[in-house]
Amino acid sequence: MFSGSLAAALSLAVLLAAPTFAAGHDVIVQTAPVLASNGVDFITGWTEEIAQNRSFAVRRVSVSGLPLDEQQTDLGPVDSPNATDDINVAGPRHGIACAPGTCLAVWQDSETIRGKWVTGAAAASSSFVIGQGLISDRPVVWNGHEFFLSWAAGQLYSATISTVGTVSAPTRLTNYFLDLSSPPEVGWDGKHYLLMLPTDASRCDCQDPKSLIRFNTLAADGTILGENFFFADFLDAHLASSGHDFLVTYDHYAYPAAGVQLAARRIVATDTDPQIGDPILLFQWFAPMSSSATWNGTDYVAAWRYGAGSSWWLSEARVTTPAFPSRRLTSSGIPDRQVAPAIASNAAGESIIVTSESPTLGEPARLRTYAEAEIDALPPPFPATPSAVNVSGSPSKATVTWQSDGRDVAGFLVERVYGDYGEIIAVVSAGARSIAISGTLNLRVRAFNASGESESATAVVNPPRRRAAGR
Repeated sequence: MFSGSLAAALSLAVLLAAPTFAAGHDVIVQTAPVLASNGVDFITGWTEEIAQNRSFAVRRVSVSGLPLDEQQTDLGPVDSPNATDDINVAGPRHGIACAPGTCLAVWQDSETIRGKWVTGAAAASSSFVIGQGLISDRPVVWNGHEFFLSWAAGQLYSATISTVGTVSAPTRLTNYFLDLSSPPEVGWDGKHYLLMLPTDASRCDCQDPKSLIRFNTLAADGTILGENFFFADFLDAHLASSGHDFLVTYDHYAYPAAGVQLAARRIVATDTDPQIGDPILLFQWFAPMSSSATWNGTDYVAAWRYGAGSSWWLSEARVTTPAFPSRRLTSSGIPDRQVAPAIASNAAGESIIVTSESPTLGEPARLRTYAEAEIDALPPPFPATPSAVNVSGSPSKATVTWQSDGRDVAGFLVERVYGDYGEIIAVVSAGARSIAISGTLNLRVRAFNASGESESATAVVNPPRRRAAGR
């Protein structure tokens, strides 16, 4: 038996004893993790991909990362038939929610939404059909009496599932559903349901499109009480509930001046329109991030992945005030696509995070659990600005060189300069001091690490060569 500290440092894939290759030498990829707690332990689910086949698998996990079942349970095929139309192309189309004594897993098999009990006396029962349509990675919640699930199928629908497996007839919630929206994520605050529908305007063939995140408040009987939204240029958004309010974490593209900002907002459901709080900045980075959040009984805890090249980190922060939250981090593997980490807390306030990642570039992605104790490092100091940045040659073939002492450096960014702004054209390792480029001589270089970027240093074009002494 592994000790708790050792188990926390091992990947879930290793503990599951899952092979890297299936029969016929097809690579096995574990991706799209979801996570829930039964109050003590955790249930993690993921998509297992072998060639073109995908299945939804689950397994119980302890707070130290140890699997509590001898084998994973494969629930059935899972697919997103319109994946190219979804905001988060690699995102899960399955979810898990727990009630006292049992947990319900739901997933999308083509456009059929299925459910199955994964713990409790009914765990050995067969799967059952709930409805037809598309679901998100947080499609179902426990309201203290029954499970409530919402999905999209031209319009928004919902159904309830009792703990003995009785599924209500689908209820139509709205007469409209924007084709540009993701399927709804669902939360419950003890009195209201909250539906969150991110809408990706980048796929809209319209003038000056702007993405928005919309919220609908529902009464306990499913009656829509109100609607509100905010605009944000984003990649993905995820919802959490404390039992009395809600938190959404999302990417905000603040280009060209500030890169990508990870932000959070509190949402309060009312008997009319939901109230949306001011944005809380969690982190700023030069590339897209993926995030999720949970309530640990005292605070919301946000977790996010970020990095570049072969340098990646997993970070978390307690979101307690409008101020910039203090955060902790750990180095992680290379993420599988833009898939958000899954985070959940048990009744004791203990959290774990599950990610899909690869140890090195080119290796298949596997699930990895992180105990909260692993994410204990403080962010390093910001790296120093590179010096002696020069570019020689011509726009069609040039070489950029720079100097750095290498302290607190994870890598360098080489940017093409447009006026006051820069476009990243290369990410190189911490040991690099030059790179060949083409297309421009207007360049600058930054150093980066887990805390962010240094100031930029603009390249001097074709610096004069020094004459040898005595000439």
